[in-house]
Amino acid sequence: AFGMGVGASEEIYKIIKYLLDNYTHTLILDADALNTIAKFGVDILKNKKCSVVLTPHVAEFSRLIGLDKEEVITNPIKLAKDFANKYGIVVVLKSATTIITDGNNTIINVKGTSGMAKGGSGDVLSGIIAGLVARCDDTIFACASACYVFGYAGELAKSIQNEYTMTPSDIIASLPNAINDILSN
Repeated sequence: AFGMGVGASEEIYKIIKYLLDNYTHTLILDADALNTIAKFGVDILKNKKCSVVLTPHVAEFSRLIGLDKEEVITNPIKLAKDFANKYGIVVVLKSATTIITDGNNTIINVKGTSGMAKGGSGDVLSGIIAGLVARCDDTIFACASACYVFGYAGELAKSIQNEYTMTPSDIIASLPNAINDILSN
């Protein structure tokens, strides 16, 4: 996973290009990596040696595709599918309902809470995705599973705190219980 807290610059763009040209496993790009690609050129995603997962929220995705946030909110599934198809990637479009698509298959995740819409929560999700894609050959399934576990942990964190005071650390602390609950059902 790459992009969390690195800043958006030409140097970061060069690092992303290097990873796309040389890395041969699954690369999750989030946060500043997405902002860098939006600023310096999305077509960098066309030629790559690795599988790629992008994890934008609506504002990041609107910058990537060059449309207003309102347009993304109006038609998120089609736009995410089209983008995933165009670049041969998996898109995890984060919002109240998360859309996970590789352009052919689309999975909708409704697990979670509005208290997760805070800086750092997406970093937690990217970490969970990274862990699951490392263990699973089915990237879209791994991403959907990660979103479900993340959302479930967020709901548990909200039950301990509340949607206003919960933090990404609370989500992390709730992960073991979320996973145990999911596995026991």
